[in-house]
Amino acid sequence: MPFTDKQVAAFKPKASRYEIKEPGRTGLGLRVTPKGAKTWTFVYRHEGDQRRMVLGTYPKTPLADARIGLADAKSKIMDGVDPGAILAEERQAERTAATISELVEEYLARHARKVMKATTAAEDERMLRREIVPAWGKRRAKDIGRRDIIVLLDSIEDRGAAVLRNRVAGLLSRVFRFALDRGVVEASPAAGIR
Repeated sequence: MPFTDKQVAAFKPKASRYEIKEPGRTGLGLRVTPKGAKTWTFVYRHEGDQRRMVLGTYPKTPLADARIGLADAKSKIMDGVDPGAILAEERQAERTAATISELVEEYLARHARKVMKATTAAEDERMLRREIVPAWGKRRAKDIGRRDIIVLLDSIEDRGAAVLRNRVAGLLSRVFRFALDRGVVEASPAAGIR
């Protein structure tokens, strides 16, 4: 009988890690650690080798979502693709995604200092280091959304610096257009912000 939500919630930790496989040879499994962490797993074969991939952690990934991930992985296997390798690449890309601080440095080195007048580049650098990096420096550039930009611009305007707010809006537009051209982001969250 397939896993149920009630059954999954009832699995308790033991002295050592253990894994329960869903009956019916679906490939879905649940690994339970001694501390009680529960992880969805999928055991499969690709090119003759047995592999295992993690589909998520319970309860953050409920049973229904684990089944969707399982169906997606099986579909990829049917197409001759290793779903675990794709997932590993995505996770690696997520870990190495450029932060705002890294984007700022790249923008200054590859764009501002090369194609702008020295005074304009210096002003961009000043605004970036004073307004942008302290607010978002450690965040990934691809995680910055339109709402983040609006909140930042509103905070600048609320300080009574309406002109600076407009200059920062223009600068963010340039920086994210640069990021889009360099493949750092898929779309500019600053596009069309007045």
